Amino acid sequence: EGIDKNISNSFLEQRWHLEQSIDFPLTTYFRLSKISSEKEALNHQLKNETIQLTANVKIKYVNVLYNKRILSLREKQINLAEELKKAATSKLEAGEIAELEMMKSEIQLSEAQNFYEDAVQEFHKARYELFNIIGLEPANQKYEIEFEDSLRINFEGFNQLDVLTN
Repeated sequence: EGIDKNISNSFLEQRWHLEQSIDFPLTTYFRLSKISSEKEALNHQLKNETIQLTANVKIKYVNVLYNKRILSLREKQINLAEELKKAATSKLEAGEIAELEMMKSEIQLSEAQNFYEDAVQEFHKARYELFNIIGLEPANQKYEIEFEDSLRINFEGFNQLDVLTN
């Protein structure tokens, strides 16, 4: 058709086809309402995650307070066991009790010391769980960090400000 057959195949006839479609008018409305619904769902999800994170931080903080209280109770238990051992030593020297009672008091003291060491470990574990959940970098996790918030506790001989300063 007017193209010489001696010309190479690189020059051939080309056809172009253009097409345009127009959406149905309600399609745009439905698309926008879907996007709005997804946005609202994501906002609710964010709010839920925020509430859950706040609850987890408070749980970890209360766990730190609980472990601090257990630690002070274990210290009292050691003091009582030491007093019992002193009393048993005095009674043994006076001949009022057998050596078996003295051994029992020593065992109670050792158990109290073991319970105290376990409480120290649990306290530090609770602190580091709190540090991790609030996103505190390991380099910044120090023993002198103090937290103040709306959680207040009142125990005799126990101050909230002393919770994390150990």
